[in-house]
Amino acid sequence: MHPGRGRCRLHGGSTPTHVKRYAREEAYAFARDALLADHDVDPLDVALANVRFGYGLVAFHRLKIEALDTVTAADVEELDRALLTSQRLTDVALRAGVAERLVKVAERYGEQIAAVCEAGLAALVQAGVQLTAQQRTAYASGVQSALMRVEATEPKALPPGQPEA
Repeated sequence: MHPGRGRCRLHGGSTPTHVKRYAREEAYAFARDALLADHDVDPLDVALANVRFGYGLVAFHRLKIEALDTVTAADVEELDRALLTSQRLTDVALRAGVAERLVKVAERYGEQIAAVCEAGLAALVQAGVQLTAQQRTAYASGVQSALMRVEATEPKALPPGQPEA
């Protein structure tokens, strides 16, 4: 029996059994540490992560079925279970008011962006710059276009500090 966790002097720790055993132990240690860690999360973040997880699970099973030459009943059952799981997680998020809260978050960010833009214009006016109505309109139009481009190219915006799933 090999003592501890180091390399075996006979095989150098490269036997398949040795490699699998310590990979499994590392995975368990990681899972234990992650489960026991103190996580400071917002329930909204958790609900969104769960919805994304459910969708990812469905996407995985769909891709798996597409890649198979022969689809078994078990494959279809796994996809069905994934669909039910995704639906259940989505229903929980909807009942918790996630969509409404996301709208409120988006509105709050919109108000903050507007305040920043207004502060920039106010600083120009305070510095003696006189803007015509046409220049103010051009500025507002430029900001609006830039925001629309950002929204179109970015994945769904998350509040700052929110991890992506």
